[in-house]
Amino acid sequence: MRKSFIHTYNDIISVGNLLEGWSKFLKGKRLRNDVQKFEQNLMLNIIDLHNDLVNKTYKHSKYEAFKDGLGFKM
Repeated sequence: MRKSFIHTYNDIISVGNLLEGWSKFLKGKRLRNDVQKFEQNLMLNIIDLHNDLVNKTYKHSKYEAFKDGLGFKM
């Protein structure tokens, strides 16, 4: 049986959906410097991300390992 999806690509990449995703992402991360820096220009960053997704030019940056609060490398 074929799966049917109700959300289109445009639904998923909408500014509202990206903002909702950001809100969910924030839980437990508000004090991180990178999160605070992104949030200083939240709407500009979200709109830039949205435009990259619309134009299919989005490229995520290189993965950087970090240590959690207990010193474990993630």
